[in-house]
Amino acid sequence: MAAGLAAMAIRFTASRREFEARREELEAAAARCDELATRALKAVDEDVSAYGRVAAAYRLPKSTPAEKAERSDAIQTGLRGAMLVPLQIAELGIEVLETLDPLVDGCNPNLVADLAGGVDAAIAGVRSGLRNVDANLRSMKDETEVAAAWTRVRKVLDALTHHRERFAKFIEKDWPTA
Repeated sequence: MAAGLAAMAIRFTASRREFEARREELEAAAARCDELATRALKAVDEDVSAYGRVAAAYRLPKSTPAEKAERSDAIQTGLRGAMLVPLQIAELGIEVLETLDPLVDGCNPNLVADLAGGVDAAIAGVRSGLRNVDANLRSMKDETEVAAAWTRVRKVLDALTHHRERFAKFIEKDWPTA
């Protein structure tokens, strides 16, 4: 949703005469948003599959030591996938925010609400993805992999802080009153 709103806001901005000098840059950004939207939709399907693998692993038998070991390995493998997909989704949200960044310095004034909605949706996607990452990391046992994931999470959080500050004038605006 964030990438779709972003593409619309960018395209309508690019179509205005006062943004003619930036048209090529803006059209490239809109195409980038289209690509990010496609990747995000694919990631949603991957996330459903990843969760299914975790759920299936928890249903494996655990009567014998061999079954317990196999089940534990399957759970860890499933958790790894269930952690990586939402992390990729969070990183996609950051890419959407990066793509929208040029509009902070000027966009079609009639699309400020759409820009803010796209930013809000991207921020929500990042935060939601990171919540799922956190939930899965808490159950993962491979300390090296957990540490590497936390490094990526911190990078996403730093970028999120930067973009929230950058877009504050759009997303922190009070709601209109009747």
